[in-house]
Amino acid sequence: MNETLLRAENLVKHFHTRGGVVRAVDGVDVSIARGETLGLVGESGCGKSTLGRLLIQLLQADDGVLFFDGQEISRGALKSFRKRAQIVFQDPFRSLNPRRTVGDAVGEPLLIHGLANRQTVRSEVANLLKEVGLDEAAMDRYPHEFSGGQRQRVGIARALAVRPDLIVLDEPVAALDVSVQAQIVRLLMDLQKQRGLSYLFISHNLGVVRHIASRVAVMYLGKIVELSPVAELYAAPRHPYTRALIEAVPEPDPARTLLIELSGDAPDPINVPPGCRFHPRCRLARQVADADATQSKVALASGGTIPLVCRDDEPALRETPGETGASHLAACHFAERVLPPHHDTIARDAV
Repeated sequence: MNETLLRAENLVKHFHTRGGVVRAVDGVDVSIARGETLGLVGESGCGKSTLGRLLIQLLQADDGVLFFDGQEISRGALKSFRKRAQIVFQDPFRSLNPRRTVGDAVGEPLLIHGLANRQTVRSEVANLLKEVGLDEAAMDRYPHEFSGGQRQRVGIARALAVRPDLIVLDEPVAALDVSVQAQIVRLLMDLQKQRGLSYLFISHNLGVVRHIASRVAVMYLGKIVELSPVAELYAAPRHPYTRALIEAVPEPDPARTLLIELSGDAPDPINVPPGCRFHPRCRLARQVADADATQSKVALASGGTIPLVCRDDEPALRETPGETGASHLAACHFAERVLPPHHDTIARDAV
């Protein structure tokens, strides 16, 4: 395993609103190794983007500690840290100033960090644009003159300008056509090989994450509920929420009808459920209650069909049995009972 580049311990970020406190990130431990791509997936509103911004200090955490290259990140060293950690945003149009040329947008970080001067900045920008697949003539044009995919290439060039070690990619292909998504993902993978970059790749698209990530963290209501190597996670998820996300990915097989495993929206982050945060939507918990006669009676007697342990005790992120022997963490009381994806799919011709 490569050495750890970034490590976060017990990161917390709560937002105070008129309706109450939104627990956007609620005690997260995570690390990213040199040269690794860590995928971060989950439904909208689960805290993915907030966590990404905390990791590169665009937001200040309420609690927790961040280490980068073995050193704790301090407020006084943010300029040097931001030279090594950058972000590419989801919307390539809104992230670029419409009144500034592409050359100015990409060249500004070079000038701020002393990596170029007024005489050399144009040639440096031209090289960066060429690296992301754009020609030198793009420097004198404005963002509105480019397609979405081209604007995202500009955003990537701007992030590369300061020669970072880590880039947070916040839904970098979500606003693009499918064919363009593939081009941008391939570009990111090529740049990673050439520059030895580390990525945090934030997405709700598990299909894309499967191709680019080496490990995947699954987030739900401000918590990481599963963390595993990518192949292990897709073959044998250990959290019912992860399994539901994988089951929801469309398959080009008309002979299969998937059972609906996940229903409803995530609960209000202001009113987080007690115990396991996923238990109100968890099909596995209901199956366990039905299967265990004694526990089922206790649960039914108290007015529900969910095991008491799920309703009362928040599960810790713990090691679970994996298929490959690699570290596989899941926050589920019944992780060992989670079935492989598509285990109980129904063939149409059998119905």
